[in-house]
Amino acid sequence: DFTKTHEYGAELNYYLALVYFMKSDFENSFKGLGQLDKSKWFGQKIPYLYAQIFLKNNQTDDARRALDAVLKDSPTHIKARVDMLEISFAGDKFEAVESNADFIIQNKHLASNKELARAFYYRGRVKSSKGLLEESASDLSQATKLVADEPNYLLEYYTIRSRLGDK
Repeated sequence: DFTKTHEYGAELNYYLALVYFMKSDFENSFKGLGQLDKSKWFGQKIPYLYAQIFLKNNQTDDARRALDAVLKDSPTHIKARVDMLEISFAGDKFEAVESNADFIIQNKHLASNKELARAFYYRGRVKSSKGLLEESASDLSQATKLVADEPNYLLEYYTIRSRLGDK
């Protein structure tokens, strides 16, 4: 009721949409973002939230477009690049995986350990699919050092090591 009788800025509308998103109410989150005029968008928060909503609803093409918009305006947006890694890997777009992973790894000062580990993990998976097992093992080793308790990283790392003949 308060929002119907009071005028507020784009920031408040964004944060209301974010709260809905955090509560897994994607419909109201999407509606809240839809009320924002594109001319009042600030930074890359709004298109990134759109991408997150699309990802949660398995709308990967829409998510890719939203992430492309984020990266066009802010090429150093690490979270968007990590999301693009996952979408690209799932779609077998290995060139996009490698370019985004390389960017994250080269700009590791912008990434958290978890984000950096995901970049090493996906780059290692791509190298493994290309038969570059030594390079894959190196990347996966880096991922396991950064995030030691991630079972997928460990499984992939030890699988590659066994394929290389390590015991």
